[in-house]
Amino acid sequence: MIYYERSFLTGGMNRTELPVGTVIAFAGDATTETFQNANPNWLLCDGTSGGHGVSVPKDAYPELYLALGSGAIYGEADDQHFYLPNYSGMFLRGVAPSGGTDPGPRTAAPGGGPEYGVGSTQGEMVQMHEHAYQQYLATGSAGEAADAAALNQDMPSPPHTVNLYDSSGNALSGEETRPVNIYVHFLIKAASFSPVAGAATWGGALP
Repeated sequence: MIYYERSFLTGGMNRTELPVGTVIAFAGDATTETFQNANPNWLLCDGTSGGHGVSVPKDAYPELYLALGSGAIYGEADDQHFYLPNYSGMFLRGVAPSGGTDPGPRTAAPGGGPEYGVGSTQGEMVQMHEHAYQQYLATGSAGEAADAAALNQDMPSPPHTVNLYDSSGNALSGEETRPVNIYVHFLIKAASFSPVAGAATWGGALP
């Protein structure tokens, strides 16, 4: 089904086929009043201090409420409000229904559902691996033997923490394992229509 939607660039009407519940990465600042007023169909999935996504009224976004499982995925704040997903600081991962490409474990979505269902989350983890190293051996003078002993004393014994550095001396180890990344805002499509100036009703569906 195709819908009209107001463009935040031109103010005119565009046709769109994106279903309600679609999530996109937005490279601009979606927290501004200008953006939010011009894009009432798109809501920010930035979460709250309580760990849930932002709560929104059911009567304002009935399509999204149904698309998100009527509160069964991300939960309900009360009888009149439901939660959006919270993607703050998160990488998105495609669902592996039986954990085939995801060894787990996972935590079910806030509203419930299966461990490997949509909306489930997962903490950080480093894959098990080994690093082989050997002791320094002295084969020559007494001075070399002393040097080897000093090196071996400085070499920590497992288990231990090793700091990694790049060629410029910048630390590569820290409090999380992560790839190179850049911030974006994740937005969710909340409705298939929006009010249009000069129109009695929303654009509606086209055949």
